[in-house]
Amino acid sequence: MLSVLLSARQCMYLTLGRSTCQLHQYIHVCQTCPGHSMHATQALLGAGADLLGKTHLDELAYSLNGENTHYGTPVNPACPDRIPGGSSSGSAVATADGTVDIGLGSDTGGSVRVPASYCGLLGIRPTHGRVSLENACALATSYDTCGWFARNAQVLRKVGEVLLEPSSKQDAPLTRWLTAADAFDHSDSETSQAIYQLVQGHHQELTGLLGEPQEVTVASLEGMGSLSDWWQVFRITQVGQTDTVLFVRQTCLPCKEDMQACASCKSHGHIAA
Repeated sequence: MLSVLLSARQCMYLTLGRSTCQLHQYIHVCQTCPGHSMHATQALLGAGADLLGKTHLDELAYSLNGENTHYGTPVNPACPDRIPGGSSSGSAVATADGTVDIGLGSDTGGSVRVPASYCGLLGIRPTHGRVSLENACALATSYDTCGWFARNAQVLRKVGEVLLEPSSKQDAPLTRWLTAADAFDHSDSETSQAIYQLVQGHHQELTGLLGEPQEVTVASLEGMGSLSDWWQVFRITQVGQTDTVLFVRQTCLPCKEDMQACASCKSHGHIAA
């Protein structure tokens, strides 16, 4: 049993209330709210977790800052004068400040990994498809994953034992230690130095387990471009998929009606939210 408290971000539908995707109150996402909670939420509840509540995130989950002008920005417990990172900012903050033991979040392009690093947490983006996204609000379907936050590795692992698809579970011992040279080329010197110092402090343990590190170039296929080129491809294809799954209905502020259906709006030129 997993006896913990759980927070879930608003893009993960819960039967206790309608998901808003953190939009302004007069703008609604044109997706039907399913009659059941997201699979991951239900699986954790079935394993003994308690749901404490829903949390804030970037509007439409479309940023890595974690800020929301409509509902407020969660305060980063690790550094209150800095942003918490996003888009899964609320789940990360609730986990980091001890309100909950587990925070659920979706990760399409860093939405769990970024706030985890900003808030001093462990956060994981599993391989695409390893955790069911049934009843989740889609952003870019070929990139969306369900990830989670925890303050320690033991809880992080327990969540994985519940959420990861049974058919994909297998003992796969670590055998290699690879260092992505072209990834470090994109980091600033201060970040690279901090990572180097951390690894050096555990060098003997790591080499005893995995041997000496091997430097590799991730974007090494001839004619396939650099990591920067790959990032641009990701951004373009993500936007293309977002346009196909997310439709926004404009609501007339004076009439509180759908602008497309309200005759008064059309005749009087009312302003839409």
